[in-house]
Order: sequence, then C-alpha cells, then structure tokens
Amino acid sequence: MTQTPLILDASIIIDMLSVNSLETLLAVGREFCTTDFVLNTIKNSVCESTFAKLEKSKKLKSYSMDKKVENFFEFYSSVRDVLSLEGCSVLFHAKRLNATLLSSDLNLLDMAKKKGIRSFNLLDVLECMIKRKILSKIEAIDCLKTLMDENQTLQKEECEKKIIRWGK
Repeated sequence: MTQTPLILDASIIIDMLSVNSLETLLAVGREFCTTDFVLNTIKNSVCESTFAKLEKSKKLKSYSMDKKVENFFEFYSSVRDVLSLEGCSVLFHAKRLNATLLSSDLNLLDMAKKKGIRSFNLLDVLECMIKRKILSKIEAIDCLKTLMDENQTLQKEECEKKIIRWGK
C-alpha cells in the first residue's frame, strides 16, 4: 500500500525547527512536501544557516505554483478571507495530491476539514512520533513545553492534557 505524502505548512515547520525536531520528523521515511510560498516564508523567518540546512537535507520536496497558477488562484479566491497565501498553497496541493496536511494553524486545519482533506495538528504529530518511538514521552513533553512558551496560538488546555497523559 502506497502512503500518501505529508504536506507541511509554515507553522509546523517553524514549530518543529524551534525545538530541533524537524530533522527527526523528516527522517521518518515518508514523502514530505511543502510549497515554494511556504519555503519563502520560512527563509524570511529563520536564520540563514538553519534554512540552508533544511534545503541541503533534500527531505522536503517543494511544489511550485508555476504550472497550476490559474487553478490555484481560482482556489485561493474561495478561501482568501480565511487563509494566507502560504496556507492556501499547502491546502491546494494537499487537495491536488490527495496528501495529508500537517499544521499548527487552527484556521488552516479547520478549512482542510471543510474541504475533506485529511489533516493533523502538532499534538497529533508529537503523539505519532511517540507511538513510533521517534521521540520519547519526556522528549515530547519538553518539546511541547518549549512550544507553549513560543507559540501563543497553541491550545493551552489541550497541550496541558497531553503533558499530563505523556507524563504518566
């Protein structure tokens, strides 16, 4: 059975970079992809050496809008009031590729659900990494605590529930 690609948005890439877990995630043995719009956002958000390391790893395939631009802007016009251009680009490609979307952006996850796109949030990703023994529960707790300090958009109550559950 072929596994569907996993498409990452800017928020989850930045979150995973901030806790030094992106390389660990990308080493899982799945096809990971994003868009050129997201990579441009990341390039402007992280230090140059971190971005160079990400590019050099070649584990994150990037899709360009060049060939699909007309279809993309038609799609974008239907969601632009809710999503950023970058968010719309990953949603568009997730739909086009029948990929699974990974994101920390609640608006993007909600729109993915409405569009029938399989998606998972940061807590789901960490949970999966624990189940696959990619991260220990202690490492996941440390990551999540750090992210809670850095990312004010995370749902604090849900994060605290995971921390308690993983701490048992």
